[in-house]
Amino acid sequence: MPINAGPEFIRAQKEFLAAKTLEEKIERLKKMISLAPKHKGAENLLANLKSRLAKLKQELIRRKKVKKHSQQGIRKEGDAQITLIGYTNSGKSLLLSKLTHAIPKISKFPYTTIKPEQGILNIGALIQILDLPSLKNNQEDKETLGYANNSDLVLIIGLSTDEIKKILEKLKTKKVIIVINKSDIIDEDKIKRQFLGAIAVSALQNKNINQLKKKIFDSLDIIRVYTKQPGHEPEKKPIVLKKNAFVEDFAKKIHKDFIKNFKFAKIWRNKTLKKVGLKYLIKDQDIIEVHI
Repeated sequence: MPINAGPEFIRAQKEFLAAKTLEEKIERLKKMISLAPKHKGAENLLANLKSRLAKLKQELIRRKKVKKHSQQGIRKEGDAQITLIGYTNSGKSLLLSKLTHAIPKISKFPYTTIKPEQGILNIGALIQILDLPSLKNNQEDKETLGYANNSDLVLIIGLSTDEIKKILEKLKTKKVIIVINKSDIIDEDKIKRQFLGAIAVSALQNKNINQLKKKIFDSLDIIRVYTKQPGHEPEKKPIVLKKNAFVEDFAKKIHKDFIKNFKFAKIWRNKTLKKVGLKYLIKDQDIIEVHI
């Protein structure tokens, strides 16, 4: 028996065949089911469509689980995590190599980075940097944006005001630095006029890389303080704390018993020694000796 499908169903079928993403296929298949004939002769067609829809939904669930597991696979390391986000050929990978000792794949061809590449920036504090896959303006961007929104700071790598605007619209976090890469070949002044605080660099020419490192540190709102034992030189590796921390926060990070048995602390700041208590505000580069 013929199914006698109407023109709207035929049109929906063509839309389904043209769908590119799994989400699009599911939505268009739902439309086909709603438009399919409901008489007895079309029962097999309807059953097949519903079966196909169920399989597509199962595949979508499977992919989401794989993506979630993949994202959980990159643990936050060091004292903070920042992400590099931008469109293809923005120079993110080369910038990662200049900020860290990472050796990512660098190519003139688009979409070379297909999974997050990572490296460690050592600025006293150890900062994990993730170079994220380039944005594509499709469903694949969800995972990339998820990494960015969960990081402590996002570096937007833009080559034009339009690119930067699009990325800002997509991000939920406001903790960003706008980086004008390839400033040796693009009009950086135009971008700076529109985005105050943007920093222009050239990864290719090593232009302003150290300035970018300093801006990263300042934007993370962290401080580096050095512990010292009586009669010894200060430790070379700092303790990293949030800005506006007190001696109490420092002591807790060293050992929980330091608070219970605390007597006083000595702080060296700019070569000046001061005796302080638990509620004393500490600053970046302070040297602290706790007495219990």
